[in-house]
Amino acid sequence: MQFAVGTHVGLVRKNNQDAFILAPDLNLFGVADGMGGHAAGEIASQMAGEIIIQELARNREQLIGPGILGLLRQAVEKANQEIYHRGRLENQNLGMGTTVTCGYFSGDSNLLVIAHVGDSRAYRWRRGELKLLTHDHSLVYQLYQNGGISLEEAFKHPQRNILTRALGMDPAVVVDLTELTIEPDDLYLFCTDGLSGQVRDEEMLELLQTWQEDNSDLPTLANRLIEEALERGGKDNITLVLVKPR
Repeated sequence: MQFAVGTHVGLVRKNNQDAFILAPDLNLFGVADGMGGHAAGEIASQMAGEIIIQELARNREQLIGPGILGLLRQAVEKANQEIYHRGRLENQNLGMGTTVTCGYFSGDSNLLVIAHVGDSRAYRWRRGELKLLTHDHSLVYQLYQNGGISLEEAFKHPQRNILTRALGMDPAVVVDLTELTIEPDDLYLFCTDGLSGQVRDEEMLELLQTWQEDNSDLPTLANRLIEEALERGGKDNITLVLVKPR
């Protein structure tokens, strides 16, 4: 398994509230995008990754077969509970929260399970096609799904960052779980909206095609994606994880 990561504070924000979710020994990869005043967003995103990793590590022997979905859901729900309670125990962290999008790659069964809350995203690059694997939990994405606005209008909408679901908002959270079959040469991208909110999917597709033609490595692709987001304004923190499982 190959992977590469990249992050940048962007050109507007003073601090980076994004976090990686990296546990190669567990085949777990993803991102979290924190929100909240002062350092609260940084705390929430870091907590999300640490708790999910801890919960899966504690149940490592059960990461086989149909129980994977339940374990990943429970890990994300545990992170939500702890972030929610900490945000209410500490005044300086009141209202803190985070998105989370992470994937568990089961090496023995060619299976990928994605857990998703918020508007960070997971994509799959397969045979020249880039496919979005998650649905944003945001007000604007709901408008788009209901036919109220176009995809282009959604991309430019001034309220596109208003979330309808995130860790830490409520005592309980609904976790989207997606189960996929991995194929040879698949490439997976997990990213915060600092990338997907600045670079359109078709623009990412062009970067991937050029990267493949150049026969470059994953760190080069990570850097190119971040550079593209910066060139388009860099209005938010930019964080991404690339995973090539085969």
